[in-house]
Amino acid sequence: MKKILSAMALLFFLSFPADAEEKYSISGTASFDEAERIMISLYTHEEFQNYTRKPLPPEPFTLVIEPSIQEKRAGKAPFRFEGIPRGTYALLAFRDQAKPGTHRRSVRPASSYLMMTFSGRWDDVKFEVNRNIANLEIRFEGKGESKP
Repeated sequence: MKKILSAMALLFFLSFPADAEEKYSISGTASFDEAERIMISLYTHEEFQNYTRKPLPPEPFTLVIEPSIQEKRAGKAPFRFEGIPRGTYALLAFRDQAKPGTHRRSVRPASSYLMMTFSGRWDDVKFEVNRNIANLEIRFEGKGESKP
């Protein structure tokens, strides 16, 4: 009986991947003076290359936020990424000020860390995701302009 139970326990533990990939959350607040839609994306180094000529990364690496009336009045909207694998990423955010039903992102992205203005260089915007990250702030200022 002990051998049967041991074999069943071994099979049970082997059915789970030994090196299951750890996943993390990234959260914070986007503040703005105006926005109909905000797109916040996490880019890998490869995706970051020529990002303006590529579509936004797929879910869960892109969030599309349509601020509520209360969030528009407050000028702030929360965001939260879930299930993000360990790795090095850049976080870019775009305001979509186009009419509803169109997807035109602003020319200048906002980013939330290490910069006074967006340099467009990977080394200036990359960060490690190896734990849950909270309280990031993305600030959009002026019409189409952005500063963290």
